[in-house]
Amino acid sequence: MKNVLGSKRKFATAALLFAALLVATPAAQASCTAATLTGGYGFSTSGGGSQTSSSRFLPDAFVGLAVFNGAGNWAASFTASDNGAISQGTLSGTYAVSSNCTGSFSTSSGDLNFNFVVVNGGKEILAIETDSGRTLTVDFLKQ
Repeated sequence: MKNVLGSKRKFATAALLFAALLVATPAAQASCTAATLTGGYGFSTSGGGSQTSSSRFLPDAFVGLAVFNGAGNWAASFTASDNGAISQGTLSGTYAVSSNCTGSFSTSSGDLNFNFVVVNGGKEILAIETDSGRTLTVDFLKQ
């Protein structure tokens, strides 16, 4: 009987300590601004969406380097494979970051638009294209 009571006390004590830690430890509050994104980020994409006349989607992929200036502007150089056709190019545009570390960016021409979330204290950005008919995701890693 002593072992049962001792085990119950140990369990109750451990449960109370765990509950106290949950109450005493505030949840980490992420806070971001445009300045959270500064410097170079290597990136790669997954997905596609080059639509053909037969309503099929063809794969495309990109890999490159994007540079964020910390004030809402970005520029990127990349190598692309659009259904196997290889090309190189550059893009630039603007971005905005909310205090909850979500945001959006678009190209200067406005033809590519993305929503994103900043993770790992700005070391990574996970993005998805928001243009109709596209299923492209992008992973940016801080250099």
